Amino acid sequence: MSLSPSVAAATAAVTLAGLLAGGGSVHRTAAPAPVGGLVRVDQVGYSPAEQKQGFLMVPVPVSGARFAVVDPAGRTVLSGPVGARTGGWNAPYRAVYGIDISALRQVGAYRIKVTGSATAVSPVFRVAPPAHLFGAVAADNVKFFQVQPSRSAARWTSRVAGSTPATS
Repeated sequence: MSLSPSVAAATAAVTLAGLLAGGGSVHRTAAPAPVGGLVRVDQVGYSPAEQKQGFLMVPVPVSGARFAVVDPAGRTVLSGPVGARTGGWNAPYRAVYGIDISALRQVGAYRIKVTGSATAVSPVFRVAPPAHLFGAVAADNVKFFQVQPSRSAARWTSRVAGSTPATS
């Protein structure tokens, strides 16, 4: 027995609607949940003209992750795909990926946000002239070494002054 064209069309439409609603073998596969990770950046900051690299650290390999560099107002100033896998860091972070932000040359404070197959946000980092970045670090190092006792320095100073150093 053959069905009329209108009955056949109606039957096909009802069958298809049932399949799409989950009543048949057609399944929609949800995208896997993004993997949480960390983004590491230079804690001191970056000079505008230097090569700048951040690192996405995740527990498992991912593909298709993207990054955006955002300013304090949340505006994206640079974006692109996360780079190639560079290896692993340790047991919790078995996959590490480079994030090249060298094109970022504007002085300011920023964060890197990773989206897609991985999610992570970096701490704030700065882009500034070298004197602004490294001057404070150098000054802190000098202060540190000035307050550290050193027997060899005491011996040298005593010899120069012509006295015998005290022993401790």
